[in-house]
Amino acid sequence: MKKLIIVTMVAAVMAIAANVLATQYDFNVVFGSDGNAYVDINLGDVIWDPTGGPIIKVFKMQPGTTGGTLHLRETFHVGGNVPLTDWDEQLMVIDAVGLWMVSPDYDNLLWEDGTLGGNAPWSNQPGNWSIDHPNDLAVFDFVPPAVPSTNVQISKEILVPAGMATFAVFEWPTVPEPTIGLIGMGLLALRRRKK
Repeated sequence: MKKLIIVTMVAAVMAIAANVLATQYDFNVVFGSDGNAYVDINLGDVIWDPTGGPIIKVFKMQPGTTGGTLHLRETFHVGGNVPLTDWDEQLMVIDAVGLWMVSPDYDNLLWEDGTLGGNAPWSNQPGNWSIDHPNDLAVFDFVPPAVPSTNVQISKEILVPAGMATFAVFEWPTVPEPTIGLIGMGLLALRRRKK
């Protein structure tokens, strides 16, 4: 049985949308008899803000959940005027004192799969995805960068072990960094003007 949870939100990921810094969203997850759960999330406009923090998506397993594969499909619109070079997502769990920490290797919470692209209006943004297993970090590289006004869809699967009550996904974009040469030329131009 396929159970689908659809969530629409306007959010911020090192980003501001609608002038509201949104940091955490909670989801109650119920796995079907086939061992799968499905969640659709629409983040709305994602606009780069270097003073923001990651989006934190907290997933709470319903009592009696035996674990399985959580299928996440996430969509967003690149807003503002800064392109995004990648989208990073990290699995987190709560430590002994109640703080979030990177999911350790021994807890069996794992990334299984991920893809970029989808049907219209979601772009088939070219790119790659990779997993840094020791840090439970999934990175979706946009090649070329996702420019403002791009609609992005990312699908991913997380293996949730039996007995896990709560976990989170912290996510954030990366933007192009100015090159050293451009910074140096800017400093040279400033220095010449002072003389």
